[in-house]
Amino acid sequence: MFRNRDNVLCLIAALFLLLGSANALEYFFAGRNYLAEITGKVESVDHHTYQGSRGRMYAETMVKLERHKKTYSIYDNANFGGYLDTNPGDTLTLFVRHWHQSLYNFSLKGNIYYVERGGKMLYNCMSDWKSTSFYYMCFLGGIGGFLLIIFLDLKRGSAVSRRLR
Repeated sequence: MFRNRDNVLCLIAALFLLLGSANALEYFFAGRNYLAEITGKVESVDHHTYQGSRGRMYAETMVKLERHKKTYSIYDNANFGGYLDTNPGDTLTLFVRHWHQSLYNFSLKGNIYYVERGGKMLYNCMSDWKSTSFYYMCFLGGIGGFLLIIFLDLKRGSAVSRRLR
């Protein structure tokens, strides 16, 4: 009976440690070259501002490039950088997350992290990407480590619950 439960606990601990390790690799080693680079002419740009929680104003910019199916977006504080100053017809280079990066870094701030126009930086959100990776590295890795300690404690047969009696 306990064997299946222990195996499930080990599997869950390994999953959390794997997610934490993926975020650690992204935090320590990833840079702009780790993102997907997409260059194209802007077909349309939509800017929206809205009021979020606690009265904060947020801005959203959605960019659609010619010959690309996907719409790329930025969500951020309206005073900080949620607005992307571009017009239809401009040629932009967008640096966005790959699809697999959403599996372990659950950032909801949009998928554009760096934008260049004519070789000059137009938008830079790399520090937010790194801070999100650091948060998930600590949180998921910590949970994984805690579950691993519980698993090893149960496997050794010297469970903490018996010591507390």
